[in-house]
Amino acid sequence: MLTTALQMRAEGVSLHDLARRLVITTRAKKGRHPSPPTNMRVLREHDDRVAADALAAETS
Repeated sequence: MLTTALQMRAEGVSLHDLARRLVITTRAKKGRHPSPPTNMRVLREHDDRVAADALAAETS
């Protein structure tokens, strides 16, 4: 789901459209669409992780 969300964000798809297009494929909520806040949280966590990795690589 993250890969698809990142690709759609790069294409300029809004969070609401992203939530309508994505489908959860695992666990208890399988087959449902994630909410826009969930999409925003997942993308923000990814961006934070990428930034932390870049900072760690820069200081090494």
